[in-house]
Amino acid sequence: LKLRQWGGMSPEFMATVEQRTVEAIAAAQADLAPAELSLGKCRATGGSHNRTVKQGVARTDAEFGPQSTDDERWLDTMLHALVFRRAGKKPDLVWYHFSAHVVCYADEQAGPDWPGEVAQEVRKELGLRPSFLQGHIGDVNPGDGSDWRGEIRQTVAAITPALKKAIADASPQRVDCLQTLSAPFQAPLDMERFDQWVDEYRRDPDKCRSGPWVDAGFAADWFRGNENRDRSVKHLPITLGAVQIGPVGMLFHPGELYSFYGLAIRRDSPLRDTLVVGCANDSIGYLPDPAAYRLGEYSAIVVPKIVDLPPYQPTAARDMAAAAVALVKQMVG
Repeated sequence: LKLRQWGGMSPEFMATVEQRTVEAIAAAQADLAPAELSLGKCRATGGSHNRTVKQGVARTDAEFGPQSTDDERWLDTMLHALVFRRAGKKPDLVWYHFSAHVVCYADEQAGPDWPGEVAQEVRKELGLRPSFLQGHIGDVNPGDGSDWRGEIRQTVAAITPALKKAIADASPQRVDCLQTLSAPFQAPLDMERFDQWVDEYRRDPDKCRSGPWVDAGFAADWFRGNENRDRSVKHLPITLGAVQIGPVGMLFHPGELYSFYGLAIRRDSPLRDTLVVGCANDSIGYLPDPAAYRLGEYSAIVVPKIVDLPPYQPTAARDMAAAAVALVKQMVG
């Protein structure tokens, strides 16, 4: 994985991650035990905000319905907790899903932070070790928006009590089915827009020093790496994965999805509660809405250059969400 200007992961580090992943899978298999599933929910108001609009403009999941569209910006405030009560004196498990970026940047430190603080508090008070499932974060930062970068103490203070309440209120679920299904998806790339970027830089590099070009060094490096890109490749192949645990669904995708599409997948899924988990199986950058391209937002115009991909078609997130719903429907039958 290499991110332009941000740096990359060394092959040695990635090899270590792969090895630890294999070890974790083996340990999980050795730790298998019968379990009963409970599901709890609680809105974590103040735990996240839609960073693309002014406070109070984004509509929330509480208002989301059949007529909702991606013409508006949305915020999913609902926290879901899956509680697995295990037999044989095995420690119980908690998986919780929430839509907030894992990094609070107000302290100017890199790396995930608030999920660790939340886990420590829950472990201390309840004796449980919660595992975080990343929700839709294409347009969402942690915290209430008083600092758009996310402030860790305020974020933890909003999410921790919501998680504890979701655990306490969790109700048993009848699990009569456990199945998985995956499918390829071809994310459509906007090669016409990409060609415009290449031509713009080629005509006048001195004008490509800020804004969507970040700075002169960034722009020059992007041009060197992309001027000879194969224009015949117009799709990015990705994998979507679905899991059914009784009445609960999980949909895994590799993007940072704008909130509307995560909510739409949940709304249109045949399973009553479907958790849409991002940044899974790959990292392909943001999947914005069409307005992001019209407005020239960072997610649509700059991030593709950072992750070294052409921009997506403005309707790519729409298309992927439809494919995700179709996959869950196929799995359920």
